[in-house]
Amino acid sequence: MFDKLIKKIIFLEKKILIIFQIKIVIKEENVPGNFGKKPIPNIVKKQ
Repeated sequence: MFDKLIKKIIFLEKKILIIFQIKIVIKEENVPGNFGKKPIPNIVKKQ
């Protein structure tokens, strides 16, 4: 029971880290004008 809880917490932390990494990528790639518009639809398709 407690072991399953730890696994769930680790899984959620990994999910949160991936979401933060995607957000950072969007912010970094949005800095140059036209180049920033392309990566966002690709990320939406993956989910």
